[in-house]
Amino acid sequence: MPYSLDLKKKIVAAYEAGKTSIRKVAKHFMVNQKTVERLVNQLTNHSRSGLIITAILIGISAYGIDTIADRLLLGNISGRGYESLATVRTQVLKMPVGASLAGYTKRIINEHPIAIEIENTNSSGHKWYNGTWFNDTPYTQKPRLNVYSTTSDNVLKVDAGGRLMSVSPILVPGTLPLLPGKDGFYIEYEYRLSNNHPDHFSAVWLLPFEWKYSSGDGWGSGGLGPTQPKTSRLNSLDAYYPDLYPDDPLGYTRYMELDVDESGFGPGLTGTIHSWGSINTNNIADGAFNLQNPNKVSPNALDRTQYHKFGASYNPINQTVSWYLDDIFQFTGIAPAVPLVGKRQNFYLLIWNQTHGANVPYSMYIKSVRAYTTRTSTIPEV
Repeated sequence: MPYSLDLKKKIVAAYEAGKTSIRKVAKHFMVNQKTVERLVNQLTNHSRSGLIITAILIGISAYGIDTIADRLLLGNISGRGYESLATVRTQVLKMPVGASLAGYTKRIINEHPIAIEIENTNSSGHKWYNGTWFNDTPYTQKPRLNVYSTTSDNVLKVDAGGRLMSVSPILVPGTLPLLPGKDGFYIEYEYRLSNNHPDHFSAVWLLPFEWKYSSGDGWGSGGLGPTQPKTSRLNSLDAYYPDLYPDDPLGYTRYMELDVDESGFGPGLTGTIHSWGSINTNNIADGAFNLQNPNKVSPNALDRTQYHKFGASYNPINQTVSWYLDDIFQFTGIAPAVPLVGKRQNFYLLIWNQTHGANVPYSMYIKSVRAYTTRTSTIPEV
């Protein structure tokens, strides 16, 4: 008989948690022993990683990390990236909880940004770029480079108006990898602000490389990109914006935006997932939509003058995004706010210092940026 995915996960998690046998697990769940054997042996690496780490986290409080590590090694999991007892300890104790629970155990970004790493041109080969897509148009200018500095303890300071991306303003790839939607990922920014004024609008977030901003047409309404003139949209759109999704009509754009944290919207963390879409003709966004998770503001007051770790985990399989603050789960966004198209896109990093209108000056202090994905991803581990 067919078994639900939830039951399959429970069966494997029960076995991986340890101090039991296949026979006992089969008896507990009233299934055949061969069924348990097959599930344990055939579950994908993506799912197994998450279940293994979940079992570790659950088991630490009951048995201690050494006992759990020994159990995992005896369970012959060394081929899955846990080569020694010390490795298991390191993986469990240093990895963000949100990454561990999702099975994203391969670290692909581990950055401690400094000002000297910020590039002011569109050339490739750099980690961070000054400006954004709309800064390469006649309408706006890039932020001044003097809004970036490095503190005495090697932390990046971003003053009013600073805007950074991990790709150039005309979307030339940098050296930091794009986060793979098809595999899923966990992203974490650790930062603080100089004070807690409610006008501050700090933002640490992600956008897909596949989406091209259309200057002058309104937020989320375009697909032409910053170097394309606003006229002759229908004549030029197909050539500039490749037909990424053949089932979409000409001029239709859709993408996922993930806001890991934005300040000034509530007492605590504000995390938002956006499903953007529109059909564009004659520079008008027809039928534009922006779906968001309704549960995006934490009611718990946050002192933003202290360093905090803001994390978000994207799961392309069940279309969810879960937010974490200092390794503590906050809330989850689900479909339709988490769109299907997210798994077809690859995401770059953004760090913005902006305001809610009163222009009260402040500084952001960016201590670290980390990202994780599945061990089966082709992106190199760091």
